[in-house]
Amino acid sequence: MKLFFQQKVQNFVVITHDFIKNHMPFSDGEFVKVYIYLKFLLQNKVDFIEVNKIAQDLNLLESDVIKAIEFWAERKLIKISKDTDGNITVDFFDEKLDFETAETKPTPPVYTTDDLSRFFETDEKFRNLLEFAQKQYCRTFNKNDIDVLLEIYDWLKLPIEVIYLLINYVTINKNNKNLKYLEQIAIKWKELNIDSIEKAEEYIRLQESTGRIKRLVLQNLGIYNRAPTKVEDEIMNVWINDWKMPEEVIMYALSLIKNVNNPTVNYVNGIIKRWYEAGLRDLESIKKFELENAQKREKNKKTASKKVTHEERDPSTYTALEELYKKALRGNRDDDDDE
Repeated sequence: MKLFFQQKVQNFVVITHDFIKNHMPFSDGEFVKVYIYLKFLLQNKVDFIEVNKIAQDLNLLESDVIKAIEFWAERKLIKISKDTDGNITVDFFDEKLDFETAETKPTPPVYTTDDLSRFFETDEKFRNLLEFAQKQYCRTFNKNDIDVLLEIYDWLKLPIEVIYLLINYVTINKNNKNLKYLEQIAIKWKELNIDSIEKAEEYIRLQESTGRIKRLVLQNLGIYNRAPTKVEDEIMNVWINDWKMPEEVIMYALSLIKNVNNPTVNYVNGIIKRWYEAGLRDLESIKKFELENAQKREKNKKTASKKVTHEERDPSTYTALEELYKKALRGNRDDDDDE
């Protein structure tokens, strides 16, 4: 005996909170349409579909559908792979079940007092590291503090020279004396495979450059007394990290809003997004793009102006009015004659 289930089309599409809060506000509306449609296909177990069918259903160009798919892959919401015929396979990361992600998430060990004593007594590198960390944090570490340091040293196994640089980075560059913050950055460095001084220095350089660009953006918007909001920070991260827009391009976008009243980061995002969607990344091609658009707008204005002028001076218009005037005069004369 076999048991069969009747497949039913779902009348809803599940969209995660993460997508709504952290991705949708910074994405083109057409791209969002494609994402939701792909979710619809996935949740209704559609095996495959032609790209031109998606384009027809959403009233988009096929090229726009492809751009949208590639955009969501860049945002790390989907994974795509292409075969030799150009066909695309889409895998949604957020469709993984909770227990699947929970099983793969590593957890740090619990260190006992005996463990701490053993490391301190037998491992000179750790002993020196602890002494250095206490000086940088200007206090004697308690067990919880030592647990964090041991977690970074023993569990994450970051190279000792990288840990020294990490401690300097968070206490001096970031001016943060919270050990939990040190732990978070250490885990991030491990995930990014920062396992050498060179990689660590490059990461710090990029972080400092990113922070400087964000401060410049706010200053050009007349904001001097606060850090970026979460939304502003996310938008600028997209420019810098996802779209790979150079600093000079971002600064050029800011130069275009000098005459705008109360411009915002989101307003600037509209400018930069237009360049990104046009496939432009370098300043020279962007300036050329803007110049061509300005010339088109000027040409359209002149064409519209000539059209209006032509209509105003159209001889046929004057002729018709003159005929109406003569007819009116003749009518008045006839009335006089009758009297």
